[in-house]
Amino acid sequence: MQPPEDKILLFRITHIDNLELILTLGVLPPPSRPLEGYTFIGDQDLTSRRRARQIQAPPYGDFTDYVGFYLGPCSPILYKITHPDNGSYAPQEIIYLCVPFREIESNGLPYVFTDGHAYSKLTSFYQRKEDLGELDWEIILSSEWRNTEDDPDRKRRKQAELLVKGEVPVHCIRHIVVYDRATAKKVKALVSESNFPHIEVWTNPTNGRFYKRFYF
Repeated sequence: MQPPEDKILLFRITHIDNLELILTLGVLPPPSRPLEGYTFIGDQDLTSRRRARQIQAPPYGDFTDYVGFYLGPCSPILYKITHPDNGSYAPQEIIYLCVPFREIESNGLPYVFTDGHAYSKLTSFYQRKEDLGELDWEIILSSEWRNTEDDPDRKRRKQAELLVKGEVPVHCIRHIVVYDRATAKKVKALVSESNFPHIEVWTNPTNGRFYKRFYF
C-alpha cells in the first residue's frame, strides 16, 4: 500500500564515516561533485556505467547530476554490502539518511522518480507526484524482493528511485536510521554538535506502519 504523500520517506544509505563530512558541508552533493575523504559504498562498475547514461525526462542531464534516493528500505545493495558471507561492511557501519518527500516538494528541488532501478531499460521515469501510484509499493516497502519464476521483475521494481537534480540541503534530512544503540550514540553526538540538531536518530525501528524493517 502506498503511504500517504506526507508519510513518504526517501532513503539514502551511506557509511557512518561520511556523516561528519556531510553535516559540515551542509548539503548532499551529486556525484559530479566528489568529496575528498568520502567513503564510497556502492557498486563501482554500475556507477561507472550510469555516468554515461542520460536521464530521458525533465529536468534531464545524466546520472552524475543527481542525488539518488531509494523509495524503500532494505535495498539489494544494502544486502550485498552487509551480507555476512561476502559483504564489505558490518551493518553498524551503514546508516540511512531519511528525507521526507514533502521536504523535496516544499524546497522546490527538481526531481524525477522511477518505477524500478533507474539504469534498467525496462524502467519508466515520472515527474508528477500524481504518478507515484504507478509504482509497486508492495515490493518497494518489502524486505523480500528476490525474483521468482512467477515474477522475474521483483528486484528491479524494488529499486524504485527518486533522483534530485543538484544538491540536497542537509536541513531536508529529518531522520537518521542506525543499526544499534552504540551507533546511535555516536550519531547523536555528531548531530548535536552540528548545525542540524533537528535530525532525529532512530535505532533500527521495526514497528512502523509502512516502513517495518531497515536491516537484514
